[in-house]
Amino acid sequence: MTQLIMVSGSGPWRGVTQEEILETFDKHYVLLIDRVIASKSSFIVGNTAGIDQLVKQYLETQGYKLEFVSNGYTHTAKLEQNTTLSNQEPQPITPTAPEVSF
Repeated sequence: MTQLIMVSGSGPWRGVTQEEILETFDKHYVLLIDRVIASKSSFIVGNTAGIDQLVKQYLETQGYKLEFVSNGYTHTAKLEQNTTLSNQEPQPITPTAPEVSF
């Protein structure tokens, strides 16, 4: 069963700097997010500046699709990669010459 994980965090409205937000994200959030990714769970993330934005950016780089939902949050889902290979022969491409009139 896939779980839905809520992620939220601090932002500039709490009197913290962008540098502090980024440091907190790198030190505390990335490891936990990676664990959730490994469990193949989905996320729901707030839509404010600060940690919420960093989480969404990070999830996009990890192959997650962001879907904004009406309640002010963003739902994410891992995009499936198609790794199907076929043994079909490549089809030759024949360039066509443009018609020239005299």
